[in-house]
Amino acid sequence: MRKYIYAIMMAAVAIVLCASADKQVVDFTKLPQQAQTFVETNFADKKVTTVYYNNDIFYKDYELYFSDSAKIKFEYNGEWKVIEDNKGGVPMSVVPAGVSQYVTESHPDMPIVKLERTRYGFRVELPSDIIIKFNKEELFMSYDD
Repeated sequence: MRKYIYAIMMAAVAIVLCASADKQVVDFTKLPQQAQTFVETNFADKKVTTVYYNNDIFYKDYELYFSDSAKIKFEYNGEWKVIEDNKGGVPMSVVPAGVSQYVTESHPDMPIVKLERTRYGFRVELPSDIIIKFNKEELFMSYDD
């Protein structure tokens, strides 16, 4: 009997969690002001096609897509989390100075195709799947496979 009650309770929890995860299309103006300013300042030459608001029970964020398939993921407060542009590369204007300097010196003529803010600092992906990790002070930590 306990097994059945436990199974029913787990199924109910799973249904609630799945139902609460909601990804909806929103207008650009629904982004936090910080995110709007960031896009207008650093990506003025790109056309925004879609903005998603992810309303998960544990986590809320935004995903912004451009017409050239570039995308930015923003935290709920409007701070960028991930910037990805496989065609033109991430604009150097958004890359932290220490990260930009290291990549420019160590990998000249290689654009950054993905820039991610992580718990420990920054994660940069270059073409050919080269991944470089930096700490919060923007200092080189390691290469990753």
